[in-house]
Amino acid sequence: MSSIISFDMSGISDIELRHLRHFVAVAEELHFRRAAVRLGMTQPPLSQSIAVLESALDLELFDRSRRQIRLTDAGHAFLDKTRSVLDSIEQAAATAHAAAEGRIGRLRITYVGTASYALLPRLVAKYRERYPHVIVETAERTAAAQVEALVRGEADIGLIRIICTRIRLGESMRQHHRRPGCLD
Repeated sequence: MSSIISFDMSGISDIELRHLRHFVAVAEELHFRRAAVRLGMTQPPLSQSIAVLESALDLELFDRSRRQIRLTDAGHAFLDKTRSVLDSIEQAAATAHAAAEGRIGRLRITYVGTASYALLPRLVAKYRERYPHVIVETAERTAAAQVEALVRGEADIGLIRIICTRIRLGESMRQHHRRPGCLD
């Protein structure tokens, strides 16, 4: 990133999320003891955490010259960006959880042509109703092409149509349903 804003970033790897959270608490409280209580910790480790952060940044975030503390200009600038960083991390974690739970993302469905008449529209509508933030993609393919797409990871679900005749399908169907990837 080319910018007029630059500094020696060698100490940046020493900064941990807890340092940032500690800094925000002290900056908002403008009092180490109250910030420590808010964070559920004692004051000495909080003071040490702020000292580590200031050392890593090679600057003072707080003016401690008077009876009370206040943010330096650097502290004010750092506070705004730190809040953004912490918000972004929280959003990233929430997004990852939503994706892991299937509430966001993409569902790729392949189907044979006859499934598009009645079954597929109902299934997709129900799914979208339940998971409105998941993008549903559909693609018509032959049964063999669906299997290939599933194996290659290009599809998540394949819908085929089985035509039953008056032969003894009972045992054959039970065995088929026991195969991995088949529904009961």
